[in-house]
Amino acid sequence: CLSDVAAMAGRPLASLVSAVLPEGMTDDDAIELFDAMRSTADRFNAPIVGGDLASHRTTDHPLTCSVTVMAEATGLGVVSRFGGRAGDLVCVTGSLGGSLGSGRHLAFQPRIGEAIMLRAVLGDRLHAMIDLSDGLGIDAARMVEPDPALQVVLQAEQLPLHDGVDWRSGVSDGEDYELLCFVAEGELPERMLECPVTPIGRLVERAQPDSPRVVVVADGVEHDASGLGWEHRG
Repeated sequence: CLSDVAAMAGRPLASLVSAVLPEGMTDDDAIELFDAMRSTADRFNAPIVGGDLASHRTTDHPLTCSVTVMAEATGLGVVSRFGGRAGDLVCVTGSLGGSLGSGRHLAFQPRIGEAIMLRAVLGDRLHAMIDLSDGLGIDAARMVEPDPALQVVLQAEQLPLHDGVDWRSGVSDGEDYELLCFVAEGELPERMLECPVTPIGRLVERAQPDSPRVVVVADGVEHDASGLGWEHRG
């Protein structure tokens, strides 16, 4: 939820938490859970102000938690995931790939401060932004979905990858929770709050109507990356 707020360059205000506890959960375990929630919420200035608590009647039901973070726009307004334009730079914060296998998906830093600063520094040049939860390929494709004339072209050698990660994993693994941005041509900050900001490609006009929404150029070969990542299915 906090990363979703960062994706719009918002400022967290408060949190609501509802939880259904399994029958065998001890009081100590429940207190540990809620203390961790409260600590995280307070750290990002989104104190828990309400919610609901219940217990399962049977032992085979898992712990269930539902969290909502309320937020507000800064004076510059929110940033949508849509709005990219041909010629925009494609940029990403931090490093990509291997989050699930390494455990980083449980210890990532929501880029709230970085997003607010990007909005302030880039102003109207920041055309669109999303947080990378499902994978760079599929999330980038979602950003250009409303405009069939646009294509995201990524350069494999420019991707900021974690150690031991190849470009395909960096594009498809997901759970990175870094920011993916479309930015108008111009000067780009190298870092925001000690977090690297890396240009990794460009938004262009599609050569053909059936061209992939996202391609990765690796060793001179174009690879369709539009579907690389986690696809939610009902």
